[in-house]
Amino acid sequence: MAEINRAHARRLFDLVVVEVDPQSIRLVPRQHKGNVLMCGYADFQIGLHQEIDGVRQVIPWMTLCGNAIKLMNDKIHFDPKSEKGKTPNTETGKFPYFPVWMPRTAEARAVFSEKISRLPEIRQLVERAVSEVSTPTAAATASADNPF
Repeated sequence: MAEINRAHARRLFDLVVVEVDPQSIRLVPRQHKGNVLMCGYADFQIGLHQEIDGVRQVIPWMTLCGNAIKLMNDKIHFDPKSEKGKTPNTETGKFPYFPVWMPRTAEARAVFSEKISRLPEIRQLVERAVSEVSTPTAAATASADNPF
């Protein structure tokens, strides 16, 4: 069964195109328990490769809004959940959501995490989050210097 899932994941990896809307990237650096760093949120456009008359094209498929971007054990992951408290779309008035029919297997999430981790905008988001979390604030530095 695991081999079938891996084969499906490989096919999905070859079929899917992931793009990020640069204006949707929101830096929200927070250190979580263990080796998990919450970096921020981003909206992704998912497309599918399709060959028509020998020409390979990308067909728009869906948009995933408010995805959490995390750094876990030095690997970039995405959490396909809507960002809490996100404002509704100004045109439609609806809140963004993660489609229930989207494949949620570990293999499918691994495919999307791999695709997303290759995007330069996401790498920059993670680098900025790491630098903000690893740079101590002035208050933290002052309290560390003063034992009283």
